Amino acid sequence: MDEQYAGEFKINRKTALTGVSRYDVPHITVWKDGRLTYGLVKTENATIAEYTITMINDGSRSLGPINVRDTFPAGTQYIDSSLRPAELTAEYANWTIVSLGIGSTNTIRLRLNVTEEAGDLVNVVETTGWHSSGLTVGRNISAMERAWLPCCQPQLLAEKTAALDPADPTLIHYKISLKNAGSGPMAVQVIDYMPPDLSIVNSSQTPSDYSADQTTWTLTAVQPGEVKEISYGARAKRNGAYTNQAHLQAYSLDGSGSASADVSASVVIGGLDQPAKTQRYGGDWQPPADEFGLTTTDEGLGTLENF
Repeated sequence: MDEQYAGEFKINRKTALTGVSRYDVPHITVWKDGRLTYGLVKTENATIAEYTITMINDGSRSLGPINVRDTFPAGTQYIDSSLRPAELTAEYANWTIVSLGIGSTNTIRLRLNVTEEAGDLVNVVETTGWHSSGLTVGRNISAMERAWLPCCQPQLLAEKTAALDPADPTLIHYKISLKNAGSGPMAVQVIDYMPPDLSIVNSSQTPSDYSADQTTWTLTAVQPGEVKEISYGARAKRNGAYTNQAHLQAYSLDGSGSASADVSASVVIGGLDQPAKTQRYGGDWQPPADEFGLTTTDEGLGTLENF
């Protein structure tokens, strides 16, 4: 539409173009797609891992700068990427992106030479986006299995507990505890499935992704013997029994294999005073004492063996 003015005017305009925000807090999501191809590397036939790293600012604040760190799978070598790394070592590459507006995306294409010694290709990427009042972090794991049986499977121990808040009977405190019982570092993805009429209200760690019925956390480097905990609160909309399940998928960073675990916890809102039921995966390992001081009972567990 044309605008016409007569006389003397001083006109100031400010225009802000923004995209769609998926979350009402600062948030950045990163994911990776990978595939194996074949080609020449320095005139030699080679297996090449091609990755596409995609970042999207799906939060409520513009971000900038954004630091992207990709940790290469064991047994791979950097060939090239669509954006020149700000830092490059034999183990990882760092890139810096100036800014990402709300709803904006950016993509980095990466190629790695896969040596004959490489096992499963476990690639970890982490993005850190800065905003005016702090930072937000996104993480993701990409795993491509090779065509042989791994020699040493990782060992993952896990437990999930639930406790009702003593001051608010509609608030449930959940805690997922896991331990790397193997001999090498691992990356772990934790997917928590939220039952209907239950919604997450806070978390000790920023989720990689979350929706009404599913929340995902990504732990990029859990060392041997290390215990990690994720605590979060969820609010119930009605009285009744709630069973909350979580699936944990772990990948050895040296490419030697993967492991998984499924744990659950049940509580009753508005029912009789009884301990929450929990499920533990793998041995008699116990996580640290529950911070809320409430008891739990094991459910559906077989014989416990020492690790």
